[in-house]
Amino acid sequence: MTESKRNILEQVEDNFDLDKPARYGGRSYNLFYDWFCKDESLTRRGTTLAKKYLAVQKANAQAKIPWFDPSKTYLFFKNNAPMAINTTYDDFRICDLESGDVLFTIAPAHPRVTGTKPVRDQIVCIPQISRRAEMWGRVNNFDEPLVEGSWKDILEFFKKGRDSLTPREIARNLLENPVIG
Repeated sequence: MTESKRNILEQVEDNFDLDKPARYGGRSYNLFYDWFCKDESLTRRGTTLAKKYLAVQKANAQAKIPWFDPSKTYLFFKNNAPMAINTTYDDFRICDLESGDVLFTIAPAHPRVTGTKPVRDQIVCIPQISRRAEMWGRVNNFDEPLVEGSWKDILEFFKKGRDSLTPREIARNLLENPVIG
């Protein structure tokens, strides 16, 4: 573990303005690892992600067997620019403090191409985009999304925690992912 890594509880204390709910983001722009948007928009984007993360932390704390321990993990934000579509989107990642491994990647508004629309008098088509919440995780080795749908679906996943797993799945999951628990 390096000195520069701080756990989520310390990051929230240092970077989120918790006593002013309208500005939860505070200095959350400090948590962006990579971005393709204008620097000026990082504060707004960081505030949105900070509110979403705090909701995840609260939901995770409600589970009998939580998915992650905020004192053993850290958080970073990322602004993504997929080449296939002409838009950016944000996600946040919850990582193991010791190894640096990403445990969860959560995109509150992940873009999806739902079709195309031809541009009048031109040969090109513009992709039609819809957005939905999406979460990937180490739990299933990032093979497929753990959750796709609404933001409430992601919060429900964390509220259930590992309580929804069978005892065999819990044991296997703890062996494969000891830092999560």
